[in-house]
Amino acid sequence: MTPRCLDVGTGRPLVLLHGWAAHAGFFAPQAALAWSGLRVLAPDLPGHGSNRGQGGSLTLGDLAAAVARLIADRDLTDVVLVGWSLGAAVAFDYIARHGCDRLGGLVVLDMAPRILNDADWTLGIAGAFDARINEAALTAMAADWPAYAARFLPRLFARGREPDPALADWARAQLAGNDAAAMTSLWRSLAAADHRPVLDRIAVPALVVNGRQSRIYQPATSDWLAARIPGARRVTIEDAGHSPQLEQPFAVNQALATFAGA
Repeated sequence: MTPRCLDVGTGRPLVLLHGWAAHAGFFAPQAALAWSGLRVLAPDLPGHGSNRGQGGSLTLGDLAAAVARLIADRDLTDVVLVGWSLGAAVAFDYIARHGCDRLGGLVVLDMAPRILNDADWTLGIAGAFDARINEAALTAMAADWPAYAARFLPRLFARGREPDPALADWARAQLAGNDAAAMTSLWRSLAAADHRPVLDRIAVPALVVNGRQSRIYQPATSDWLAARIPGARRVTIEDAGHSPQLEQPFAVNQALATFAGA
């Protein structure tokens, strides 16, 4: 079966890359950007959604390769890559491997260039998430994925308030349906990645966006990224957490449309 890829509208292509254990449906509210004169594409990346089944050898490079094929097969140019969480790491990896020739912009939604913390880097996953805690998380994922996914779910949403019940129930079901081996393998690959050296090679306009109430990354992480990526702009979405595109879609869509020149 051909993996799903939302493709609506005409005009400048906006390629939306979803987060870990999610799928293209986590960008459903952004389909409305097609009415702004943009071509909105959102693929199910390998191991996710309609593209599940890669098992225990899935890597970040596999996802970046899939993005490169999508861009080449559809002959896309002047692409605005929008990476949410893992999707931003995929975008960084794509740029490391393929450069910016086909790109016209980059948007980072609540992500760090390195997720693990150590003595020299404290802007990864909040809560002093280091190599030791990461190994414990990997063990828990592999042992009982549905239980791990249920514990992870609240972190998608804003700190200090309950998410919309229907949205939370939907997201819970989507996360639980993933393959434990694929998610564990991909997380291990993500945890090994350090994209800080890539940032100076981003030769297109960039926008760094975060939800002010994110439970996963500190606002300082997005501040650091915006300062490090040449010429990057910065937007904070109020009353949103790690998933601002779902929690505050109007504000995110407005920021994306403005950045993409729609």
